Amino acid sequence: MRKRSKEEKQRIVEESYKPGVTVVSVARAYAVRPCQLSDWRRAYREGRLSGEPTAPTLLPVRISRAAQTVPASGAIYIDLPKARLEIHGAADPVSLSIVLERLAQ
Repeated sequence: MRKRSKEEKQRIVEESYKPGVTVVSVARAYAVRPCQLSDWRRAYREGRLSGEPTAPTLLPVRISRAAQTVPASGAIYIDLPKARLEIHGAADPVSLSIVLERLAQ
């Protein structure tokens, strides 16, 4: 079994987060077990692959009270240090507003 550097693990993990990619396909491409890649993903979320824990980077969000048409399909993914928030389909604007406000605190 090959020993991989933190930088290489980080690169592999980042590849596994790309849209349309599965943990199994990335694990197979790099000849690692899917459970090993899942462990690396957890370490990545916790900041253990970069050497120092990193705080999540939040982007400014403007919330409009105006009525908007929300598409019935699609998804929103927000990666956090210890979790991944996924919203599929039409997102309720009020609920999404509350979630984003809490994340900004």
